[in-house]
Amino acid sequence: MKILTAGNRELIKRLHNNDRKLNGLHADIEAAGLFMLANREVDSVKLRSVLLCLKINNDLGRIGEQVLQILRSAETIFQQGVKNPPTPISISRCANLVQMMIANVLDSFAKSDARLAQLVILEDKLVNEEHNYITCSLIDEMVKNPRSISIALEFLLVAKAIERIGDHAKNIASHVILMAQPVKLHHTAIAEVEEQAV
Repeated sequence: MKILTAGNRELIKRLHNNDRKLNGLHADIEAAGLFMLANREVDSVKLRSVLLCLKINNDLGRIGEQVLQILRSAETIFQQGVKNPPTPISISRCANLVQMMIANVLDSFAKSDARLAQLVILEDKLVNEEHNYITCSLIDEMVKNPRSISIALEFLLVAKAIERIGDHAKNIASHVILMAQPVKLHHTAIAEVEEQAV
């Protein structure tokens, strides 16, 4: 969110460089996992963990793509000469929720903590609610002030990217639960958590 509020081009450049590093790490993890599978270096118990790690790696890659979308929108906003655009408070609130989800889901993965992963699934409902509110607010703004349409559309893209990051964090949480619990308990656990989120 610092990019949207400050327009720091140096920060944008640094994040683009970080994305290239992320792509390299993503490729390395995928190659290592596929090598283990191809050479049958894992037993049946570890096989599930390797496959789930590959899925988690894929979701992390998708998160990186959404961050790039936010960067592109930030660049568009400032290329239009907008200085310190009035970022909707709800977008900052939504971004903070998603940052918390990412921190919690990575912590749950490191600790094999299914309970913390379940919390992430519940948090995703809050993110979806915030996203719906942001969308309605921005549409209302465009109707009231047609000159704000181009900037509002970029904020819509930002909000959608943030919401999608939350979805990927939720996906990772479900994988963590599967890794931490016996197979027969997994679907029951996920169903119970999603019922609580309704």
